[in-house]
Amino acid sequence: MQVRTMDKILIKLYVPSIEERYDIKIPLNKRVSEVIFLLIKAIDEFCGGSYKPEQIPHLYNLLTEEVIDADLKVRDANIKNGMQLLLI
Repeated sequence: MQVRTMDKILIKLYVPSIEERYDIKIPLNKRVSEVIFLLIKAIDEFCGGSYKPEQIPHLYNLLTEEVIDADLKVRDANIKNGMQLLLI
């Protein structure tokens, strides 16, 4: 029997510009830059089309306040299940 590895993780995302928090699953095999675009699209849908950042936001580790390298894949960026992230 083959064991399937998880292909998504659950993160806690805080978006200060709209003062909202979300629990959202993100794919491990995508680049952080791609995930940011997916998050923008999802947040925009959650807000009824009112989330339109003027520039591409960055993803930060909420605890360490370090920016997450957008060129890395999620699995290589040390993003873990349950991690708290900040989109600004």
